[in-house]
Order: sequence, then C-alpha cells, then structure tokens
Amino acid sequence: MQHDTAKLFEPDVLVDRQFFYTYRMKHPSEPERALLFAVLSDAIETFRKFAFSKSARGQRLFRQAKQWLWDQEPDYIFSCENICELMGLDSCYLR
Repeated sequence: MQHDTAKLFEPDVLVDRQFFYTYRMKHPSEPERALLFAVLSDAIETFRKFAFSKSARGQRLFRQAKQWLWDQEPDYIFSCENICELMGLDSCYLR
C-alpha cells in the first residue's frame, strides 16, 4: 500500500521528443485544414447521396449542397471557393 501511494507524488517524466511530438505539430494549421476538408467532403457526399432522392428532405439537402458547391462568391470563410483555394484545389475542376 505504501508503494502505491508513493507513485502518486512522483514527477512525470517526459522526454523532450515526446513533448514536441505531442504539443507541436509539423504544420500549425493541420486541424484547420482537416476541418475545411471535412466541410468540403461532407458537401460532396451530400450532393452525391441525394442527387436522385425522391423524398422532400433528400431533395432539400441536395439543393443546399448544390447551391453551396456552385456558389462562386467568396463572401465567407467556409464558402466552397475559399475552401478550394485554401486547400489548393481548382473549384471549377471539382464541380
């Protein structure tokens, strides 16, 4: 019992290599790029999934995805144009 209690107060040993791997990324924008990619892939998947839907919900989702994908005004950061530009993709080719 005494031995287990002593472990509670031992300092955490962390090798500098472990620290830098965990807390510093190679590219600081990796999480943001993953989010942008998820938004883009969700729109494409929704467009494909509901392209021939008969239900009102499916048709609504298809129209929303199509409108977002074909909108060429980069008014906000999560527009298709901006995401393609930030990801280095050609939005015309994607469409």
